[in-house]
Amino acid sequence: MRLDMKARVLVPLAFLAAGLAVAYGPMLGSGLARMQVDRGDTRHLNWVLEHGWRWATGWPGHADVWSPPAFWPEAGTAAYSDMLLGAMPFYGVFRMLGAQPDTALQLFMTLASVLNFAAFFLLLRRSLGLSAVASSFGAFLFAYGSVRNVQIGHQQLLLHVFSVCALYACARLWGGVQAEGRVRTAWCAALVAALVAQGWAGFYLAWFLALALSCALVWARGLPQTRARVLARWRFDVPRLVLFGILGAAAIWPLAVRYAAAARVVGMRNLDEIIPMLPGPAADLNMG
Repeated sequence: MRLDMKARVLVPLAFLAAGLAVAYGPMLGSGLARMQVDRGDTRHLNWVLEHGWRWATGWPGHADVWSPPAFWPEAGTAAYSDMLLGAMPFYGVFRMLGAQPDTALQLFMTLASVLNFAAFFLLLRRSLGLSAVASSFGAFLFAYGSVRNVQIGHQQLLLHVFSVCALYACARLWGGVQAEGRVRTAWCAALVAALVAQGWAGFYLAWFLALALSCALVWARGLPQTRARVLARWRFDVPRLVLFGILGAAAIWPLAVRYAAAARVVGMRNLDEIIPMLPGPAADLNMG
């Protein structure tokens, strides 16, 4: 049965409200008196976002965005962590409106989840043509699924909207209804811009986005039903993607340089530290 216009609006709003209740029930139910936390990351990342806000607004002691007032006199210590500069405006808007740092973090978390839901809903509706109900359910899983909620105290993993924008750009470039001419060039630029924005907003999500798109490209080149579609546009797309890729690399270069410098100081993680963090077979049944 086809849904009327009112239902097509109410259905996603109902899924969105349910997701907020599932993910942030303890926090929202307390009137923001309680914080959903990881005892380390939440405090630390609140401080990281606050440093970015204070740098942007000219607070004393925060004049250098790369050198927050920590580990003095060592410089460049912001790159010891995920800097979240691309996420800071979503936090800073609440600071600008007068919220205290902890409240601004709570509102940032909620806003990030709402944006994730809305972006993925539109991706499913407009690129795959799914129904409002199916798109709402898919967006619910993306924004509020167990694999995300179990990491809710690691706020660097929340703002995922730029990755969805990158997927939508891919759909417009190589999906069923493809852009043409100058519009196609604009979507090439949008794809690279989304990758760069996700990199500035959170390193981990950007890494997984780049890895997933690389795997998808190899897979698309290998399947007969998608190979022709990709190769048909290859001569047009590659020069533009290379050009915008160079500009994107320049945009992300300052961050990469700082991370490389930090790695020289503190060293890279060794394999013994990494292996315990990898999901094993039991993670398919118990996600936390």
